[in-house]
Amino acid sequence: ATIDEAQKKIDGLTTNMVSLQNLLGDKRSRGAFGEVQLEGLVRNILPPDAYEFQAKLSNNNRVDCLLILPAPTGKVPVDAKFPLENYHRMLNNDLAESDKTLARRQFKADIKKHIDDISSKYLIRNETSDGAVMFVPAEAVFAEIHAYHSDLVEYAMPQHVWIVSPTTLMAGLNTARAVMKKGITSASGSNGRPIR
Repeated sequence: ATIDEAQKKIDGLTTNMVSLQNLLGDKRSRGAFGEVQLEGLVRNILPPDAYEFQAKLSNNNRVDCLLILPAPTGKVPVDAKFPLENYHRMLNNDLAESDKTLARRQFKADIKKHIDDISSKYLIRNETSDGAVMFVPAEAVFAEIHAYHSDLVEYAMPQHVWIVSPTTLMAGLNTARAVMKKGITSASGSNGRPIR
């Protein structure tokens, strides 16, 4: 009876893993997954007046999230989509080495195109900050980029795109919240009431 119960749990976990793989295999579902993860992080850390989801910019592009931070930072666009197909292919041990090399090249091209798109769509002079955030909601993909493709990070810098993972975004959001709290405290007197 104990073994049967354990087997049922294993079967259930297998089904859940297949469902997650199917979810992340579809580009639209993966985009939604990234947006949900981004939304959860932002809502848990920042006050409601410090962000807007699906914000429409003056060029008619919609950004997944617009962080509304104090000057001089201003409005920071955050994009939550990320390319994954070629990442999986380049790590697939069933593929020939030549196919994995091709997938690695294509992965880099995907990331570069994504950086270019973020820079051209979401950075608008006198409207947004001078930098945008590319949110990679998978720590493994983020680690791959930083460990083995540092040229992509270097490529993103002059485009004013910062590549972040859930962990690094959380650190950045906590810093932003601390700066906002300090600004509120500085604008108050010693008794905590606003200075008039």
